[in-house]
Amino acid sequence: MSFVGIIIALKIIKDLYIWKFKDLPQISKVYVIINFFMAVSFTWPGWYGFITSKISVKEAAVFFALTSASQIVLEVPTGVFADKFGRKLSTAIAICLYALGNTILYFVEGFSFFVVIALVWGLAGAFASGAFSSLLYDSKGIDDETFAETEKITGIFWQISLIFTTVIGGYMFKIGVWLPFLAEIGIYLISLPLLLKYFEEVSLAKSRKKVKLDMFKGFKVLRDNNGFRQLAIYSAVILSCMWMGIDILNESIMIEFGLEEFQRGQILSGAKIASLILINVIVLNYIKTDRQILIYTFTITVSYMVLLSIGNIYSFLIGTILFNTKSGVSRLLLEPKLQSLIESKQRATVMSTFGFISGLVIIFLYISVGFLQEVYDSNHVYLYLLMLVFLVNFPILLVRLFKK
Repeated sequence: MSFVGIIIALKIIKDLYIWKFKDLPQISKVYVIINFFMAVSFTWPGWYGFITSKISVKEAAVFFALTSASQIVLEVPTGVFADKFGRKLSTAIAICLYALGNTILYFVEGFSFFVVIALVWGLAGAFASGAFSSLLYDSKGIDDETFAETEKITGIFWQISLIFTTVIGGYMFKIGVWLPFLAEIGIYLISLPLLLKYFEEVSLAKSRKKVKLDMFKGFKVLRDNNGFRQLAIYSAVILSCMWMGIDILNESIMIEFGLEEFQRGQILSGAKIASLILINVIVLNYIKTDRQILIYTFTITVSYMVLLSIGNIYSFLIGTILFNTKSGVSRLLLEPKLQSLIESKQRATVMSTFGFISGLVIIFLYISVGFLQEVYDSNHVYLYLLMLVFLVNFPILLVRLFKK
């Protein structure tokens, strides 16, 4: 993709979305900007190739699984920490740990060091899970409608960040492998002073005692709230399959096609631009109700999995556009629905419980996908994910669509 494409994307962004950004409250604007910085993906075009140059494909699968495992072990305790000692503090810790993980990753060799990185990133993900969005949700002047609108705009700016940083990152790899890592670390750390300056810690009138009892509240909500449980399971599978594509399968397919980092960066960036247009023109204008969101997320997931499983470059390109159209907004469509089902005083705890459930699914998928790649081409592994979506999500979809 040429830089002319980026200029066209900028024009689309200006015409379709910047004006909405201007209407947001200041705290929402800062939230969007911080997410824009945290979305930078200079390393993405060479991410999986870089990791598998240091460890084997099976070890990479175990590494991803360990990252998720360490996160889910710490999900609920860090969610309680956020509710008790501060969601702002939790988010700040997460930013620092993400930067630390990237630093370690560049310098180390061998699987034993990757175990350390998995622990660092798992802890970072646990601290981040639910804390930042909960901090915004409970900020002054933020109601349900403003939160939902902020999350949608955040999704667009997240895509904008990916458009620029993936194509630039592809060329950074040609200069030196160190450059995309250094750029990501620097921009992560820029987010920190913005968080500390503009966000106020949410005051929750709760005792800091009995933390162990609080840890079970998220599971009680999951047990007692049927609507939340169904939506949590549905979202966990949809989002976990998405991460298989982001972290492993999509780049693996491009590597199997013989594409270099800068070519992969162009494809990723071009797909993001196309998906950004689809998101603005169709998704955000017509996908609004609960039923529409469920039908959209299921249909587009099945569609991109079928296309990516074919093993043809043209079907891959179309499938990648649909993949990014889905990945760009699925969390932002589903998370406000989950948030709205939770009481404010336990929001971070319950959302961390959702992260725990998602983490279990992700661990299972990382390991199984990694081992399947030893036997099958990466595109055929998508058929396995497709079967999972039909077994788990389709029944929930039917129940939600036909409930009284």
